[in-house]
Amino acid sequence: MNAPGNGLNFSETRKCFRKKRTMKCEIFPDKERQTIDGFGVSEAFNKAGGIYRLPLKVREYVLDLLFDAEKGIGLSIIRNAIGDGGVNSVGWGNAYNGSAETIRPSPDKCYVWEMPEWPEKKNDFDFQQIWITREALKRGAKSIMATCWSPPYFMKSNGSVIGDRGAILLKGYYRDFAEYLAEYILGYQREFGLNITHISPCNEPENITEYPGCQWMPEQLTEFVRDFLAPVFKEKQIDAKLALTEYEHWRENDMVKALLYDEACRKFTDIIAAHAYYADIDNLDTFESAKKFHKPLWVSETGEYSFKGESADSMEAALYLARLIQKLHAEADVCGFLYWWGAADCISQGSTLIKLGNSADDAAISVSRRLYALGHFSKFIRPGYKRIETRNECENLYITAYKPSNGESVIAIAVNSDSEPKVTDFKLAGEYCSGRIRRFVTDEYRNLTESTEMGTKIAIPEKSIVTLILSQKT
Repeated sequence: MNAPGNGLNFSETRKCFRKKRTMKCEIFPDKERQTIDGFGVSEAFNKAGGIYRLPLKVREYVLDLLFDAEKGIGLSIIRNAIGDGGVNSVGWGNAYNGSAETIRPSPDKCYVWEMPEWPEKKNDFDFQQIWITREALKRGAKSIMATCWSPPYFMKSNGSVIGDRGAILLKGYYRDFAEYLAEYILGYQREFGLNITHISPCNEPENITEYPGCQWMPEQLTEFVRDFLAPVFKEKQIDAKLALTEYEHWRENDMVKALLYDEACRKFTDIIAAHAYYADIDNLDTFESAKKFHKPLWVSETGEYSFKGESADSMEAALYLARLIQKLHAEADVCGFLYWWGAADCISQGSTLIKLGNSADDAAISVSRRLYALGHFSKFIRPGYKRIETRNECENLYITAYKPSNGESVIAIAVNSDSEPKVTDFKLAGEYCSGRIRRFVTDEYRNLTESTEMGTKIAIPEKSIVTLILSQKT
């Protein structure tokens, strides 16, 4: 995963050592914090079709780049949209940006797999998301998250899947909607062999939208979860983890608090999820109620609005994304981090990590530096790793560290936002690192380029993201 240029050579590194005072970073493998659940993306709203339409070699390259930990960045979570049938029911969307089919297309209580024509229609049903989910799993992904943007049109006050003003789930359909979510999980396991590991009943429930959406007030969602969703899932023995509430803005709002301070809801809520759009990196909300009740915290979506005006493909945007992940890990104890789209044929470059052409005839792709910034985490910090504490004295050099369950190594990620290189001595449990250290660098000239360092002093180039694999002394 290289770009032109080999970075600092030996003579440059020696000059760097002579000119710069060596700083110390201490890593404490015995001081464990949260368990990392993984990193991921979505291909919802027909974006998987953009990948599928590519020529086979290009298609495989994109899939490997996203989900393969050896050939790419090894994303471990795929987030799908629970289909609402929007294209057929309201004329919203198209082949490039639209809803998937719904499992319950009409008010009668009949699911698609109960219909006589199901054997003929099965292979085409929700084809794009099922295809890319299987491709992700084949390459090592571990978790499938399913988010419901909108209940079926007939369950809502506006008779549409669109989330316009006042579009809410009708009270008389609360149990039907709970059963609908349960049947989605059971049906995708039975019909397609896909185990939905995480489910979310709403997406940005505060927003009025021109696309599928549904508004919820705190008391409505609390009642639905406590009195309908929890009993139905218990009755049907659903073991998918429940993620709530997927607000657009990164803040612990009244809805999160209402759910967590209701004892029955709290017991049933597995994960607090929010989107990190407009997150204030200098004053990050740390979701203290989620910490109080020991609920894992996920960023289930983020993208272009996080970059504060930086060009989405600039090194500054990549540095910002890496720094945002570090802050979310170190200050908010975030366990899961998902970008919006992995690869998409969209106008907005910042919404996707890989930009695809906007037509079936365009096989061009553009890989952003943000993909490599995310890869500094996802490629090396695998599901189940623990974040561990660090102490760093170097200004404008930010460091977080992680370790696998076997404790054989430590992964340190350094983000140097300064315009000058840094030289750092790393200590593990009080002892300086020595021997062979694997170093992966992304900067203006390299993308996750590997080199090997010997000795105790590590050079961190200017404006760079560096992942170090350090062996623990035995």
